[in-house]
Amino acid sequence: MPDDTTASHIPVMYTLFCSFVAAFLIMPSIMRLCRHTGALDRPGGHKAQRHPVPCLGGLGVCAAALAGLSLTAGTALFGSDTRIPAIAAGGVGCVILGIIDDRAPVSAVAKLAFLLAAGLVAAACGARLHLFGGAWGVYADISFAALWIAGTAAAFNSIDNTDGAAAGTAAIAAGGFCAAALVLPGVAVPAPIGACACAMSGACLGFLAHNWPRARIYLGDNGSLFIGFTLAALAFCVRWSPHPLHAAAVPAALMTAPLLDLGLATLLRWRRGDIATIRDAIVYCGHDHIAHRFQAFGLSPAQSSAALWGIGAISAAAAVALAAAPSETFFLLVLAGHALFVVATSALLARAPLGGECRPRAGRKLARAYAVRTIAALGNPAPSPLAPLSGPPAASRAVAASPSLGSPTALRGAAAASPPRAASRPAPPG
Repeated sequence: MPDDTTASHIPVMYTLFCSFVAAFLIMPSIMRLCRHTGALDRPGGHKAQRHPVPCLGGLGVCAAALAGLSLTAGTALFGSDTRIPAIAAGGVGCVILGIIDDRAPVSAVAKLAFLLAAGLVAAACGARLHLFGGAWGVYADISFAALWIAGTAAAFNSIDNTDGAAAGTAAIAAGGFCAAALVLPGVAVPAPIGACACAMSGACLGFLAHNWPRARIYLGDNGSLFIGFTLAALAFCVRWSPHPLHAAAVPAALMTAPLLDLGLATLLRWRRGDIATIRDAIVYCGHDHIAHRFQAFGLSPAQSSAALWGIGAISAAAAVALAAAPSETFFLLVLAGHALFVVATSALLARAPLGGECRPRAGRKLARAYAVRTIAALGNPAPSPLAPLSGPPAASRAVAASPSLGSPTALRGAAAASPPRAASRPAPPG
């Protein structure tokens, strides 16, 4: 087996374990830091939380991942692959951007521009797939990779709207990456890249212990952007297959849950007439994501996150099967099966009764208080320049009967001051 295989130099499970322990132990200190500095998501607007909640979880996830890598692989790891410093710099930049945005809102356009710029740097340093040929193929690869990284980071920010949703989905996606790395030939997955994926999975799991079923700390924009950026870039650092379709299918399957959340919400908003332009899609803020739809079917916030993890787990298993496909026929069968799963899930979620009453089985008094109100009545605030790439921490963290439902893409209390968009029109059919 070649020297750069995941198994030869770095014990991947040890990296995952060390990152998990580091995240679990560091989060109480991050919570104290948040309380000392005032970095708290405070009750108000549509948020159903009763107390301020620390919102710098992403800072702890980043620190834990770096600590786990340093403990298991040493600091030399960061110079062993030219792509890792670029990804690390972009990830840390996302954390800083998120911290700034959590304290003083940054426009969605500015955040998108930063993500695209950081994605371009990472892609230019090698975090890209080789999909296009010809003289201009490298520029097409870099452009496509930058769009992928920025879009996936935005998708993880979009899915961070319920306790445990983003962190659990990220842990599963990173775990699927590690599993795919273990079943592939070693030359396809360099050891440093596999170690980084394991560190991300462990750090997200360690954070999740403090974030679900009831959150004592939130990821914040700093965490969702960091996780999305890093995982998207790492997924494009692996040459999954010489065949372009095969190479693109594996990372797409790994990130199905967040991409489905953002894509389905955007498509249905366009169908309802809530958005008409690309800018509308970028800045629109709504309580119509996958977790909200599961709650409209009657699940509690914790259950809705677990259902979302189920989508992520099935997709991660599909990604592993695609990566290890022994034949073209097997690959196409798995790809078709996963596509059918996504279509069927989308059709089911699109029928969620967001305009009707939501009566979840959560037993909390606050949940019952919200249950007599419709999701549309709480619903979609007017478009804001703060979302969906990531709104401030005081963004509406509760929707329709969710005592801990979080939405970093919502407005900082602005929804309470202006009538909801969805309340002004009849609920769309289905």
